[in-house]
Amino acid sequence: MNEQALKDAMHTGCEFGRFSSETLVEETIRYSITEAQRVRGQGSGDESMLSTAVRKVAEVILRDYPTLTDKEFTLILEAGISGEYGKDTWVSGAMVLQWLKCYMRDQSRIKVIDDADAEQQKSKRKTKEEIDALNAEACETKIHAAFEYYKEKRDLFGSDERAFHKPQFAAVVYNWFRDKGKIPEPTDEQLKRASDYADVKVIESRTRKEFIKSAFVDWRDCSLLMQYFDSIINGK
Repeated sequence: MNEQALKDAMHTGCEFGRFSSETLVEETIRYSITEAQRVRGQGSGDESMLSTAVRKVAEVILRDYPTLTDKEFTLILEAGISGEYGKDTWVSGAMVLQWLKCYMRDQSRIKVIDDADAEQQKSKRKTKEEIDALNAEACETKIHAAFEYYKEKRDLFGSDERAFHKPQFAAVVYNWFRDKGKIPEPTDEQLKRASDYADVKVIESRTRKEFIKSAFVDWRDCSLLMQYFDSIINGK
């Protein structure tokens, strides 16, 4: 498995254990599995079987591999259907569980983790100014990419690399720019629209009880970021 791809997947993906709801976990797994089936030229098969497989894979990941990221999961499926983890490349719940175990023992993965641990020790010696500069660069790069995507789709989220994949990151970027004074403080009307949007999203996502407060804030800030983008587009 390509080590650079592994590093990117670990560092830029979202850990399944940090998803705000099991529904989001299952939706992400379902999307990845169906994409792998299409790449392999395999039909999705019976819907009830697919749903059962998705639920079981989600259960195992949350129980045994909560630090696994969504992007790592995509790489696992790519390795599985390409024959990297054995001759059986048929995408099924049972095979996905086997591929997960193979991935955990993959020497490329182990090396990347060891290298990351060493790098983390070095990063601990970074000054606050260096850390702030890295955060600024990441936020600046992401907000411009997300804005270009939003102009096309009128949405923050999607599989496009310019889009956000999770509300948590969109909220981080929004708050970074607002704290720096680059985004104006929202009006009462904007806050009301954002709160209404967040209420709907929390319900739609079937957010787990312990995550409701933080998920609400993340979705609210996502709405405020979209409203900010709208104001730029509309010239207001």
